[in-house]
Amino acid sequence: MLFTIYYVAATWIQSWRLNYLKNRVNEYLVRNASVVLYQVPEVDISSDASVEGGFTVQVPSVSSSYCINKDVAKLGDLLWNVGSKRVYSLFPKQIVDLSQWISFKDKGPSVFPINTDTDNTVEIDMENKIDVLIEAAFLDGQGPGEFAKIDSYGVLKAWKASAHFGLILETDMEHLARLGLCFLFGHPNIQDGMEIIRLETVSCSGYPCKLLNPDSIPMPRTIRQRPQENESGEEVDDGSMSRSSFTDIAAMSPMQWKSHIELLQNFSQAADETPSGEITLAADRSISVVPTSASPRRPEPSEALKDSLKALYNFKMDEDEIRLEVLKGITPSNGSSSKSPAKDVDAKKAEPKPNISLQDGALVVGEKPVAASSGPEPAKSISGSASTASAKSGSPKGPGSATTSSKGSTSAPQDEDAFLTRKCPAPPLPQGSSPQHGKKPPNILILCTGSQDVAVQSKEALEAALQKHKYVLYSTTQAEVCSRTPWADNTSMLFTHGRLNGDMVKPILNYMSGSNDGAEGGRVWCVCPGAEFLRLLLPCPAFSNAKDSLESKGVVSYKQWKGLKLPHCSLGVRASDVPPTLELAKSQGKFNVTLKVLATEDTSHEPVLLLISSQSGAGKILISMVKLGTGSGESEQKCLEVMNDLLSSHLGLSASSSPSVPSSVSSSPSSKGGQGATFTNGYFLGRHELKLEFLSSIKDRLKENVLPINGGGLSLKFCQSIADIPKSGATSSFLPVLLHTCPPKFSTVEYFENLQTESIGRLVIYSRILTSTMNVLSGPVLHHGLAVIATQQTEGKGRSSNVWLSPEGCGMFSLQLVLPDTSYLGRHAPLLQHIIALSVVSAINGIPGCEELDLRLKWPNDIYAGNSDKIGGVIVNSTSTKNSLVCNVGCGLNISNSVPTVCVNDLIKNQNKSKGIVANKDGKGVAPLTVEKVLARTFNQLEKLIDAVQSDKVDKVMKLYYDYWLHSDAEVRVSFPSGQTQSGIITGIDTFGFLQVKPSGSSSVFTVHPDGNSFDMLQGLIIPKK
Repeated sequence: MLFTIYYVAATWIQSWRLNYLKNRVNEYLVRNASVVLYQVPEVDISSDASVEGGFTVQVPSVSSSYCINKDVAKLGDLLWNVGSKRVYSLFPKQIVDLSQWISFKDKGPSVFPINTDTDNTVEIDMENKIDVLIEAAFLDGQGPGEFAKIDSYGVLKAWKASAHFGLILETDMEHLARLGLCFLFGHPNIQDGMEIIRLETVSCSGYPCKLLNPDSIPMPRTIRQRPQENESGEEVDDGSMSRSSFTDIAAMSPMQWKSHIELLQNFSQAADETPSGEITLAADRSISVVPTSASPRRPEPSEALKDSLKALYNFKMDEDEIRLEVLKGITPSNGSSSKSPAKDVDAKKAEPKPNISLQDGALVVGEKPVAASSGPEPAKSISGSASTASAKSGSPKGPGSATTSSKGSTSAPQDEDAFLTRKCPAPPLPQGSSPQHGKKPPNILILCTGSQDVAVQSKEALEAALQKHKYVLYSTTQAEVCSRTPWADNTSMLFTHGRLNGDMVKPILNYMSGSNDGAEGGRVWCVCPGAEFLRLLLPCPAFSNAKDSLESKGVVSYKQWKGLKLPHCSLGVRASDVPPTLELAKSQGKFNVTLKVLATEDTSHEPVLLLISSQSGAGKILISMVKLGTGSGESEQKCLEVMNDLLSSHLGLSASSSPSVPSSVSSSPSSKGGQGATFTNGYFLGRHELKLEFLSSIKDRLKENVLPINGGGLSLKFCQSIADIPKSGATSSFLPVLLHTCPPKFSTVEYFENLQTESIGRLVIYSRILTSTMNVLSGPVLHHGLAVIATQQTEGKGRSSNVWLSPEGCGMFSLQLVLPDTSYLGRHAPLLQHIIALSVVSAINGIPGCEELDLRLKWPNDIYAGNSDKIGGVIVNSTSTKNSLVCNVGCGLNISNSVPTVCVNDLIKNQNKSKGIVANKDGKGVAPLTVEKVLARTFNQLEKLIDAVQSDKVDKVMKLYYDYWLHSDAEVRVSFPSGQTQSGIITGIDTFGFLQVKPSGSSSVFTVHPDGNSFDMLQGLIIPKK
């Protein structure tokens, strides 16, 4: 009974596995992709004295080395993971050129190159046939596992031997799934010493060379018995057999096995030397090249080719035949038939090798050299290796190396500097325009005059009440608010908590009234600001006698929130005495406001929520004499809901749709980021050769596979699989990086399909949520071109101490660029931030359909939509080493996130709408851009721009820069060293990227520097002392 249950369960599991694998493979085959099943090699990133340099690293190949388009292969999705076996999709579909492969024997059993039993015809679905590349590793001895009768899974088409043994199997989905399961859950061997390490679906082109008489090759090897018969006389054959089902007829010694591998490789070497698509191979005891007339599938070689071959290889040419010996040191063999047991040989003696020749369109093995059919002289030998001959032949190097396009036509010449031209000029800006301040940037300043705990609680409450990712909260001081720093034009709301001095009245009224260069009125929320401040702010009888008293508990009702018991700062003012309107004074004149009591204390009827609104603008001041938010007592959630309503209903800010009290103590503090975000694992993306180079370069800095990034307070651990990740997982200070896994939220296919660089962005560390991409690069030099990409950051970094909001949909990356210190950029490092910003906007405008998007650059490092909305920014940190400048670049761009301002896809949507087009409908309109596409194309453009600057094309790059920037003939005010200020006109930037200004009434142009304020670098420009 138990056995029956076990059998049923095992049958069901096997059936499920088959169906799952078939469905997943078919899903990607119809998308013109390849599917690869492979064994992940062990990655050793620890010390190893036996290896040169004391360090070993091995990273798995993306595609097989036998594929002609392997260099453009990009990993897609992880489809299955079984122990150290992986199943991935691969884009684009991989191609194998069979013109330099060798065909299998057409009929009957054979022992060369492997044991086959081609009498057993396999029925496959020819309408849905699939070509599969199978790779097997040459082992030193018998491999573990079972023999797999490869010919029982399909038709053997061709084989090739180099570092690995490869064969092409023509099969269908059913047989492929069965072979795939055999590979995933076992260790199948083609035969002794050949363990399968890869299965990859491919497309095949060309035709393999024929091997006419493989049975004449003496093979001292294992010969397979026929399958056993059961009691009914039926053969038992399930596609794999244990070693006990075979009879060893002279198992190969280590020397024999080595000789056998060399023999396989010699055959493949002979096939490699055949000029592809022109001639085929024939054979007897020497290798010869003949015209392809013997094979109807190949064209007759041209006279030019014959002349070229004669000159290069120095062989005898006859009218019908070209003969060439390519193997050296092969002596005639008296070897017997492969059907008889081979005699033991001394391991110290080399195995006799048969002569291989090219004759009648196929490879043939015989006992005697064959003379030229129509010439008296035998063929002359070639000196030198096959690689030398191949190098001299001048044959095509494969796809991508010739000057023809993928369709076979000659590529049209292209302007190599086309990327330095803006295809569609930007709409003209008003003369002397600068970025507009009609819309407040999403900054909220928090000013707390009490304890640090109060400041933390205020920030937590605002973060919970406001819309997520909409605003950036900064701390400020009364001194900074009262200074001349341009905070007012760059702030959506000023929030104060605690008593304010009288000096705060004027800057708050100026900000609220909108008196700064036509900017809209600002919003202010003052919590318990004190009697002195209110007497000066509201000069009326109701507040003239206001006095501070000890804080007490009050009962407050506001809208549907009744009976809230809150800390109350009484002033002795009655709500009935508050006037409905009032005239207030600002720096330049007076303005009228409206006063409205929103809530009173239930017992004393004192106003506890008072709204002051400008009658001529959008400015508002909310006075709260009760403390709301965290730390306010038993009604924290209700208080938060009240804050949420006040922010949205009266102050006009975007509030959270579901505010909730933030947890003051997290179960795992370091695993949580801002606003409850949980940190995620990292993924190491890129070609395996580059991964190998990177891991080797940092070997001396690894401690138990962990790389400390001291400057960023972070450690990276490189992990082969999820099992290697500590239970604590990713935290704010620890990032596990998976070496062999594709991320679920980042399309590696789309990214690498769009990437065309040599170095920038070729290696990527991706994490969905981390603190900051800049933290990963904050230590010593890692790798030139290394990109760190995140979907969301909890501590995004901006210029100076600014914070960059990092919602999902924002393209966020950091790059490490290592520049020679003697190069132009090495000597003009400040210019790099302008080139980074330029690469972003010009890359987007270079996408078909996006040429008309109005993207601009604001000095020094901001990216704008038009001249009003900031959608991106750049930060660059540089350090010097012995011979180079290491620049860590950070960039954020709103791609598909409409908050906090607007995004690129909003611009595309508006463009489509203005043209009456619905995107993706009937193939019209511009489709929204993805983060992967924008970042890849930005890296393409950046590498080109850097190369242009380093190649003395600075003027062309600067011309493109000025096509995007916002400041042509814009007027600014500058300060002279004497303290005098004067207006001036912006004329451009100098060779270091600093702003140049021509003061009014002066004929001189000065280079100006920012004064260090963190709000607007165009305000507070200083002409430095000389």
